[in-house]
Amino acid sequence: MILIAALAAGGLQAATPVGQPSAALLAAAKDALDRQMFDYPSARFRDVRGNAMVICGFVNGKNRMGAYGGWKRFAYTELANDPSLYVEGSDDVDDLMLNGFCGVDGRRMTGPDYTFRIAPSRD
Repeated sequence: MILIAALAAGGLQAATPVGQPSAALLAAAKDALDRQMFDYPSARFRDVRGNAMVICGFVNGKNRMGAYGGWKRFAYTELANDPSLYVEGSDDVDDLMLNGFCGVDGRRMTGPDYTFRIAPSRD
């Protein structure tokens, strides 16, 4: 009951199941990744999972030299109406937040895979 009250206080709509991210949260995560990454259209994603509060997954993006930099954990959340994108290796705060939201190995989240909702369109 405390969790439900906390979610309601955070402004989440009642129609959004606690265990599933809303379409708006997934779209906002995709937009934040697009703005943050050097070459978002070439990015590769895997194991993207989420709930009504956070999206976690792995991303492998190209650097300025055109090479893939390796798989990194990411998390996106809008807790307290404050959109935040955390990427592994950015700084100690990001790594700490990732461990809390997604687990040390990035696999704390279970449930459906939302990779296709985050990944750029491949035409």
